[in-house]
Amino acid sequence: MADVDSSSVFQPHQILLVTRILLARGCALQRGKLMKKTILAASVAAALSLTQTTAFAEDDSMVVTASRFSQEAIKSPSHISIITQQQVNDSGVQNVTELLRSHGGIQITDTFGDGNLTIVSMRGMGETGVSNVLIIVDGRKLNNPDISAPDLNSISLDNIERIEIIQGSAGTLYGDQAVAGVINIITKIPSKRHLHVAAGMGSYDKENYAFSYSDTFDNGFSLRFSADDSQSDGYRDDNDKERTQYFGRVDYTHDSGNIFVEYQEVENSFLSRAALSNAQVNSDRKQAAGFILFDGTTSTRRAGIEQKISKNWTLLAELTDRDFDNESPSQSISFGTSLTTTQRNVTSLTPRVVGVVPMSEGKALITVGADIEDENYVINNTSVGGFFGASDFNNKQERQIYSGYARASIPLQKQTTLTVGSRYSEINAEFTGAANSFFGSSNLDSDFDDNVTVFEIGLIHMLSQNLKAYIRRDENFRFAKTNELADVFNGLTSLDTQEGVSIETGVEWTDKKYSLALNVFQLDIKDEIGAITDSFGSVFNINFDDTRRRGLNIEGQAKLSDSFDIGGQYSYVNAEFTQGAFNNNDIPFAANHQASIFGTFKPNKNLQLFAEALYTGSKYSIGDFDNTLGKRGGYTVFNAAASYIINAFTVTARINNILDKKYNENTVNTLDFSSFPYNETLAFSPSPERNFTLSVAYDLK
Repeated sequence: MADVDSSSVFQPHQILLVTRILLARGCALQRGKLMKKTILAASVAAALSLTQTTAFAEDDSMVVTASRFSQEAIKSPSHISIITQQQVNDSGVQNVTELLRSHGGIQITDTFGDGNLTIVSMRGMGETGVSNVLIIVDGRKLNNPDISAPDLNSISLDNIERIEIIQGSAGTLYGDQAVAGVINIITKIPSKRHLHVAAGMGSYDKENYAFSYSDTFDNGFSLRFSADDSQSDGYRDDNDKERTQYFGRVDYTHDSGNIFVEYQEVENSFLSRAALSNAQVNSDRKQAAGFILFDGTTSTRRAGIEQKISKNWTLLAELTDRDFDNESPSQSISFGTSLTTTQRNVTSLTPRVVGVVPMSEGKALITVGADIEDENYVINNTSVGGFFGASDFNNKQERQIYSGYARASIPLQKQTTLTVGSRYSEINAEFTGAANSFFGSSNLDSDFDDNVTVFEIGLIHMLSQNLKAYIRRDENFRFAKTNELADVFNGLTSLDTQEGVSIETGVEWTDKKYSLALNVFQLDIKDEIGAITDSFGSVFNINFDDTRRRGLNIEGQAKLSDSFDIGGQYSYVNAEFTQGAFNNNDIPFAANHQASIFGTFKPNKNLQLFAEALYTGSKYSIGDFDNTLGKRGGYTVFNAAASYIINAFTVTARINNILDKKYNENTVNTLDFSSFPYNETLAFSPSPERNFTLSVAYDLK
C-alpha cells in the first residue's frame, strides 16, 4: 500500500526497500553500478572441473526443465508449455515480457506501465508471484535474495532457443520459490557460422540495435557473442529508459562431453513514474508524478561441464557468480527525497549426476544433486522531508542455502511410470545494521536459521502413443527474503518458512499437427509470506493464515494447413484465504479468468502474418485483502505483427493494443493523506495505448 494526495505528486511504489512499500508490490530495484568481483575459484580450469552446462533438448518433443536433464516431454508427470524459437520470431515481440503474456497461464503485471519492472504470476499467486514463480536461464536462477523482481529483459530475444514453462509446483527439483511454476529460458548453444545484425524503431522515440555472431571450429571449440542497445522516452512523460547489454560464450566439445565459460553484463538506466489517482488518470494518463530513478549494472559469470562418466551416467554442474550494484534516488509525499543504494552478490554451485538405467519395462531416469547458494546483500537508505520525517537504514546480510535432492522416474510397466523424489534445504543467515525512523530506532544484529524437507510422487500412464494421463503430488516452500526479515519501520521481523502442497492431474494429447492439454490443480499454502498495510500506511511482512488455490488450465495448438497455425489457452483459478481474519476472501491481484488465442498465416514463403488476443479477467487491487474496494474490470488487448523476408533481410512490424484500449494493468490499494482520518483509495499505473515497432534484420549463415 502507498500514499495518495490528489492535489500533489505521490509515489505508491516508494523506492525505499526498507519500508517494504515498494518491495511488497514486487517492484525490483533493478540494475546497478558494476560491483567488481571474481569467482573465488583457483583458476578457470578448476572452475570448469566443477561446473557444467544444462543438457539441451534438441527438438520440441524433448525438455530439460522436468528433470534437469533432456527428457521426452510426454514422460513428464506435469504439463510443460514450450515456446519455440519460431514462435518468438512469428510474434514480432521486442522482449521476453511481451513474449510470455500469451503463454502457459501466466499473468504479467507491468508495475509502472513502462515495461521496466514486471511481476510474473502463475496459479493465482497475485502480487507475491515475484517470490513464488521461479525464473531460470539455462538452469541459473534469475530470482533475487530480496523481493525485487527478476530482470526478464536482461535476456536478448536473439539469444533464446526456447522457453519451457512448468505449470505447477517443482519443490523437489528446484527448491526455494518453485511454488506455482518454473519458467526456464534456454539460450542458444554456439553452432555454425551465423551473423545477425538488427535495428529497430517505434513509438515513444524508441530505438534498438542488436548484433550477434556465432561460429564453430574443427578443433571442438565454438563461440557466441552478442550486444544489444535500446533506448526510449517511455509511455509516460519524463519516462526515459536506456539499456545496453553484452554476452559472450565459449564452448569446447569433446568425445565424452562439453565445457563452457560465459560472461554477461547489463547496464540499465530508467526513470519510472509514480501511480496516479483516478482524477489524474482521467485528466492526463501520461502525466509525470513522483519518480524513481534506477541506474546501474549487473554482471554474471558462469562456467560449466557436462561429462559422461560411464555408459549410463553423466555428471553435470555449473558455477555462477552474479553481481548487482544500484543507486536509486526517489521522491514521494510519504518519504520526501530519498536515496537508496543496493548491492548484492549471489554465487551458486549446482552439481548433479543423471543416470539412464535400463530396466525390464524400460529406462529409469535418476537425478541426484546439490544446490549451494552464497548470498551477500547490502542496502543503505536515507530519507528527508516526507510525511514520515527523516529516516535512515543500513543493513548487511549474509545467507547460505544448502540443498540436496534425489528424483527418479521408474517404469512400472511399458505404459506406466512412477516418479518419486525428495529435497532437503537449510538456510543460515546473519544480519548486521541499524534503522532509525519516525517509529524509533532498531538494532538489526541477528541471525536466522531454518530447514525444510519436501517430497514428490507422481504417476504417468500412456493411454496411447500420443495420449498421456498423469497425477502428481509435490510439496514446495520458500524462505523469507532478506528485506522481508528487516526494515526501517519494524526492525527485525520473525517469519516462518512458507510451505505448500500441490496436487494436480491432467491429460495431454500430442501428434505432429495437433496438441491439447488439460490440467486441474489444487495448491494449499501454510504460512504464506506477504505484506499488509495498517491504517497509518505502515507496511508489515507477515505469515498469512492458510490459503488455497484451485483451478484448471486448457492449452492447445493446431496446424490447420502448411500455411495456417492457430493456438490458445484458458486458465481459471479460485484463489482465497481458508482461515483467519480474511477467511473466504479472494486473494488480491489474482484474476479468476485468463485466456489468449493466436494465429499465424503464411500466404507465401516470404510473407508471414501474426495476430493475438489477450484477455485478463477482473481482480481485486494489490493490498485489498478485505475485498472492500471492488474488483477492477477485466480487459482484452489485441496485437498483430507482419514480417517479410527479402533474401538475407527480414522486415518486421508489430502493433500492440490495436484498438487503443485505455486500461491500467497495475492497481494498488492505497491511502489518501490529504485529509484525516486517512481513507483507502486506489492508485493506477496506466498501461500504454496503441504503439508500434518496426525492425530490419540481416542474417548471414
